[in-house]
Order: sequence, then structure tokens, then C-alpha cells
Amino acid sequence: MKIGIIGTGWLGNKLIETFPADTHWVLSTTTPSKAETFKSNGHETYLLDFNQNIPRIAAFLNCDIILISVPSSKRKPLEQLEGIYKNISAFLKEYQGKIIFFSSTGIYPDTPVTVTEETYPLENLNPHLSVGEQILMQNLPQTCVFRFGGLMGGDHTFMGYYSSEAAIRDPYAPVNHIHYEDIAAIIWQAAHADIEAGVYNIVSPEHPTKKEIYIYQTTAKQAEKHLPTEGKVVSPEKIIKALHYQ
Repeated sequence: MKIGIIGTGWLGNKLIETFPADTHWVLSTTTPSKAETFKSNGHETYLLDFNQNIPRIAAFLNCDIILISVPSSKRKPLEQLEGIYKNISAFLKEYQGKIIFFSSTGIYPDTPVTVTEETYPLENLNPHLSVGEQILMQNLPQTCVFRFGGLMGGDHTFMGYYSSEAAIRDPYAPVNHIHYEDIAAIIWQAAHADIEAGVYNIVSPEHPTKKEIYIYQTTAKQAEKHLPTEGKVVSPEKIIKALHYQ
């Protein structure tokens, strides 16, 4: 299978490590050192900055599926983000295959309800995160938007956010998380399935508390169960049903 990634960061690296060794990768990055590393590992790589218009590249147009992993930074003005995603849309205008855009469940308001993909109207979503979704779905209608929960696995742990158990704010709040190995499995299934274009929450169906995750990651022991406080709980039922994912 030939897979393209536009914006190859931490998650893209994990997918490369996890997918079958015979996968043909076509990668883009804005970082010269990363480009050299990818090339030295035998991956077809292009140094592309979508702050500007980029001419079509045949290698991407010939991919079986393209993953767009260009994060929407709150530090960037909306106008700049709009330009980036419009340039990506133009770059892929002739592409007819599957597209998955990596988004975030941070797009939803932090309110104590169970959240599906249809819970909130567009005006209630975080504009810095919704801008890329809207532009890509409008211009590339085959796009699937995968809204990921907090990334887990490898060096992505709660220890990177909290210096100690006592430092955890709202320790009994539910966590919407997803392990990169589950992301890899879901993307692999989606690449081979007849999945409809649209928005999908990609989170674990289990929502442990922050304290439970921290204790498990620091001691490999199960924390004492505690009823979670009210908090946002993102539902993954749509993707589970679409792919029959277990």
C-alpha cells in the first residue's frame, strides 16, 4: 500500500513504525533534518511549506490514501490557518483517493456532557480547530476527519504534563484518550474499508480518571477506583460501528 502523509510529526513517525514494513511512504515535512532522516530510511520525502502554494506532485496523487497531519495552532491567526488549508486543498485538488485529516476532540467545549460528532453546531466549536476541517471537507469531499483524544503511548504520558500526583488538576475528571497503536489499527482498517466521508471521534470507549492513568503510568499498578467527577466524555460509537472495531 502507498500512503502519503502531509505533515509528518510524532504520530506520523509512530504510524511508520507500526504499519507493515512493505508500506510505501510518501512524506512531507517542513523540517530539513526530518526530511534527511526520512530519506535515509528509504522513504520518499518532500520538504513542503503550505504557507505558500505548492505545485502538484505526482507521487502524492498516486497514493492509495493520504493522511493530513497539519495541526491547527492557536498561536497562528485564523487567516494564516485558512491559507494553509486552502493551499493543501489546492495541492490535492486532482487526488481521487481516500483522505484522512487529523483533528482533535479539543474542538468541543469543555462541558460535562457525553459528546458525539453531532452534539454541537459549528458555531460552538473551537474555530482554530474547525477551520481546517471545514475547508478540507468543502474542497475535498472524500475527506474523513478523525478527531483524536489525547495521544498515549511511547513518550506521550501524563508524566509529561504533571510533575507529581499532587499536581494533577481535577484528578477524578474523566480522560478522553487514545493509544497510537489503536490509531494505527483504525487507520489501517479505514484504508481497506468502504468508510463514508465525515467526522469521527477517535477515543477509547473507556474513560478512566486522570489519577488512574497517572498512577498506572508511574507504577504499573491499578489505582483504586473512584467515581469520576462530571466532565466531557467523548463517544467513539460512530467509528466503532463504521469499522466494527474492537
